[in-house]
Amino acid sequence: MVALPYIAGSAYNPSPTQDTKASPLVALTAIQLLWVNLTTDGLPAIALGVDPGDPDLMDKKPRNPNESVFTRDVKVYLIVVPIVMASLLLFGYFFYRPWESAAQLTEARTQLLTAMILMELANAISARSLRFPVFKIGLFKNKFLWYAILLSFGLQLLVLYTPGIQTVFGVTSPEPLDWAFAILFTAIVFSSLEIGKYVMSRKQQPSQSRPST
Repeated sequence: MVALPYIAGSAYNPSPTQDTKASPLVALTAIQLLWVNLTTDGLPAIALGVDPGDPDLMDKKPRNPNESVFTRDVKVYLIVVPIVMASLLLFGYFFYRPWESAAQLTEARTQLLTAMILMELANAISARSLRFPVFKIGLFKNKFLWYAILLSFGLQLLVLYTPGIQTVFGVTSPEPLDWAFAILFTAIVFSSLEIGKYVMSRKQQPSQSRPST
């Protein structure tokens, strides 16, 4: 998912200007990609390792040792979620027409970086279970995950609003529209995941409640 906006941005430059000719028109720079990995795959990933798990964990039969870890739920998640996230991120990136000037390229990268991190942090909350909505498994049950998310988000704010660090990461202070895009995209992804899990869990309930014959 991280690679798709990078590749697309590298390949698409319909009208390069003098400002954008000097540097490749890539969606995210190397340091920005590393920052995404650090903030989203660092502390939040560790916190997910101590998550209690699904509420029906003790009621399920033991998993077949020969069964692949890539179950149907995992395959659907790995296919659908990256497509939805990448589509939204690309829309937000190209909305700013980054090929027209260096300033618009910086703003497009800032919006993309912020939206991607927010979406990944919200995704960490939803990914605690692939079968049950987060409100059923307990929204605040894993307090370590919330600590990790707040810390990662705080570090992102530090990058966005500290002048010296802004230069290093090649970003600028986000405008209200940048935050609006990031919050909207995050809400779309999170609500889609949670509604999908709710519908699937409702469909599974009748079959699980039938007495065995």
